[in-house]
Amino acid sequence: MFLGFTKRRAALLDGLDARHRPSLQGYTCEFLNHAITICAGVALAAYALYTIESDVLLPGRAMASMPFVAYGIFNYLRLANMGSYGGSPVEAAYTSRSIQLCALGWILAVLWSLKTW
Repeated sequence: MFLGFTKRRAALLDGLDARHRPSLQGYTCEFLNHAITICAGVALAAYALYTIESDVLLPGRAMASMPFVAYGIFNYLRLANMGSYGGSPVEAAYTSRSIQLCALGWILAVLWSLKTW
C-alpha cells in the first residue's frame, strides 16, 4: 500500500486526474500524504514484529536488519517527496545508490541473522 499510495501521489503531482487514470478518483495529495505516513509506520511495525516472532532468526540477531528497513522506507519517502522517484519504485532501485547500499546492508544483516556465516 505504501508504494501504491506514493505512485498515486506522484501521478497527481504530475497533473493527472481521474479522466487520465480512473484509479485516481477520490484521492487528494493531502489524503495520500496521510495514508503514506500511516502505511510507513505500519510497515515498520509489521516488519519489527515479524523479526521478533521469527523462529528462523537467531535470538539476539533477529532485529539486525531493522535499521536497514527503516532507512530504506524513510529514504524512499524522502526521494518520493523530492519528486525524484515517487512514480517508479523500480527506477529508484536501479538508479539510487543509497537504496542499493541499503538493500545490500539488509541482505548481509539477514544472512548474519540466519547464521549463514
